[in-house]
Amino acid sequence: MLDAIYFGVVSLVPSSVDIGMAPVTNSGKIFTMMYLVVGVGVMVSMLGMIAKEVIDFKPEKNKDNVN
Repeated sequence: MLDAIYFGVVSLVPSSVDIGMAPVTNSGKIFTMMYLVVGVGVMVSMLGMIAKEVIDFKPEKNKDNVN
């Protein structure tokens, strides 16, 4: 049962985990599933923060530059 859940999570979570290695123990599979979910969540959060800053960016006008 744990094998099915593990391979379901690994195949559905968008990450590049396929390096030809897989955990053998049940605790390793559980750790890998949690690590993938948390890692993808952190990545999406960071990309969202960066995108927000890029969207909200307003260049300052240079006061010394007189046209």
